[in-house]
Amino acid sequence: MNKTKQVLILGATGNVGGAAAREMLQRNWQVRAVTRNPQSEKAQALARLGAELVQADMDDRASLDAAFDGMTRVFSVQSWGISGVDGEIRQGRKVAEAAKAAGVLHLVFGSAGVGESGTGVPHFESKVVLESYMREELGLPTTAVRPGPFMELMSQKAFFPAMGAWGAHGAKLAGAIA
Repeated sequence: MNKTKQVLILGATGNVGGAAAREMLQRNWQVRAVTRNPQSEKAQALARLGAELVQADMDDRASLDAAFDGMTRVFSVQSWGISGVDGEIRQGRKVAEAAKAAGVLHLVFGSAGVGESGTGVPHFESKVVLESYMREELGLPTTAVRPGPFMELMSQKAFFPAMGAWGAHGAKLAGAIA
């Protein structure tokens, strides 16, 4: 790979990582896409666009070390939805340690929330723990990207449970729109 325009993307078959991979490929970057299953439909779609597929698991440090070999730029997204908040922290630490060991020059971390603890939202708190670990404990050059909620999640009850009738607030909203 050409070292000047290459990136390793963890979470490459997910929503955020997949969008990042496709955008980087469109911009003529060489993308190494990390996936647990290189034969999956999403992984194969990235391969057809030109991505190099690498099989690794964020719970397996040896597979991460192999995936990171020769890479200097990384985009990483860990999801609490797959392994729970504790699993997200465990996996994020392994990713950060592999990045540090590989000599990564810049890690872009898919975070969430406001970047401060005390929110009471477990998956925001886990991101704060990981940001601190990457920057302060490992000294890894890290950029945290904290997007707001994604529209695709609004239809999922796990993210936005039904809250009942809008009541008086609905009337106020309707009045403001009219």
